[in-house]
Parts: sequence; C-alpha cells; structure tokens
Amino acid sequence: MGRKPDLNSVDVRMLARELLASDEVNISSVQTEGEETHAYRVASRERVGCLRIGRSTRGFTKDRWAHEMLGDSVPVPRIWEIGQLDEKRAFCLSEWIPGATLQDLTAAEVKQALPAVFDAWSIIASGDVENISGYGTFDPESQVAAHETWHGFLRAPADKAASWDTAWTAPRSGQLAELLDTYTVLVGRCPAERGLVHGDWGSNNLLVADGRVAAVLDWEDAAIGDPLQDVGKRFWATWPPVATCVTLQAAYCEARFGDVPGYRDRILCYDLHRGLDGIGAALADGAHTWADWAFRRCLELVQQAR
Repeated sequence: MGRKPDLNSVDVRMLARELLASDEVNISSVQTEGEETHAYRVASRERVGCLRIGRSTRGFTKDRWAHEMLGDSVPVPRIWEIGQLDEKRAFCLSEWIPGATLQDLTAAEVKQALPAVFDAWSIIASGDVENISGYGTFDPESQVAAHETWHGFLRAPADKAASWDTAWTAPRSGQLAELLDTYTVLVGRCPAERGLVHGDWGSNNLLVADGRVAAVLDWEDAAIGDPLQDVGKRFWATWPPVATCVTLQAAYCEARFGDVPGYRDRILCYDLHRGLDGIGAALADGAHTWADWAFRRCLELVQQAR
C-alpha cells in the first residue's frame, strides 16, 4: 500500500558513506526487508551495519528501547545512530546480524527453529512492563500506552468500522454486521493480561542462524497487553509470502500453548483484530482489493472456528 519512502541509490550511498565515515562502502539490499522500510547491508573496512530508511524515526526509537530493555536476554540489534534524512525520510544504522528471516527458511528449517523462536517469545512476554501505563502500543519516552484498557485497545478497529467507505461496506453489510458481533463477543472473553507484546512477531522480523534466534527485529508495534496476541498469526496462513511459515507456527503454538485458558477464543479474537485493522488501513489507502481479501479471510477464520 505504498508505505515506503521514495529513494534512489545516490541518496543511500551518500548516507552510508557519511555514517560509516568512509568513501569505500559496499552496499547491498537485504533479501527480505520490511513493508515500511528500505534495508541495506552497508560495510566499510572498519564495520558492517544495517541501514534502514523509513518515513519517521518512531519505529527506530522503539528498536533502541527494545535493545536497552531486553538486549541482555533476547538478541536485539544495537542501534548506532538514528536521524532524519529530510522531512519525509528517516534513517537508522544498527549492527549487522547474520541470518535468514523465518519466512525465508525451508519448512524443515522452520520446524527446527520453532522451539527456540517461542522460547524467545516467552522471555519477551514476561518482560518487565511495570513502568509503562495503559494498554496497546506505547511511546518509549513517555512510557504511556495508547488505551486505558485492553478491551479498549481490542475494540478500536471495530469502532472505526462505522467510518469505513460506505461504497465498500454497503454490499457487505449483513456479513460485516455478523463479523463485528462475533468479534465483540470474543473481545469480552479475552483477559486483561499485562505482558509485553512484540506486535509483529515471526515471519520477516526474526533472523535465524543454525536453528537459533539470531535477532528479533522491528519493535515499532510493541504493546502492553496479552502476549498471546503475538501467537495469533492464522490470519496470514493463506497469504503466499508467509503461508508455510505461519501455518507451521500456528500448529506448533496449538500444541505448546493450546491448554492456556480460553486459548482458541483469544487467538481467534487477535486474528480478527489484525484483519479488521488491516481492512480499515486498506480502505483508508483506497486499496479495496486488499480489503476484500482481508474481509474474506476474517469470514473464513470465523467459519473454521464453528
């Protein structure tokens, strides 16, 4: 949906030379970069880093927070420098961590890595959040989250449905009303847990090397709430770029965490939260084809749960 900033190779090379204080810099794009940032491996004779360029410093400052708070127990890359390239583009230079993203592994490699992946998730979920108030995504400087309650955070994308494009909602009004009713019931079944949620767990935000988690990336959506929200990944289970990875994660989590009280209702709720939030964002961008896919996927998830 066009979230990455415009960029050209000259901008990247000039910035890399400046940050590494060298005229001789090797630059190569990473194999799988994020949806909102450009990412490069940049290397001089003295050091090797990861240079990311996005629209703002918001996510990068959250990455710095994660390294400072969790870096001793979870592999979060060290941030060397954050800055503004211009009013529409920001950059972040961090240490380079070798590895492949979870979604780029073969099915056999994903299976091998999953115990380590969810050991890391368990450490994050039990992280100290006592000094952060509220629920949902939070600002690392103010230590304040956006919502007063967990249920308020969960209800937000459904509340926004009233303002969705009526040209899109009108032909789907019956199914949409049923979906929102189902979602409201599920929200009421979710406990108000206060743990650390990564917010975009798995797939392209985990680097794996030799079956171990080498780095946990992209903390922009880190939140306070029920850590099981990270496990709710079935929404993406039919999306080709991550389908194999997500399906294997879902099956593993079912076996490992399935006896947690209310597990299936909570996972379905968090999957639908992701879907409704995605529909709203797509409609705001005029991406009706993607909104159609997300809506169909939400209906499929509800049907599968019956």
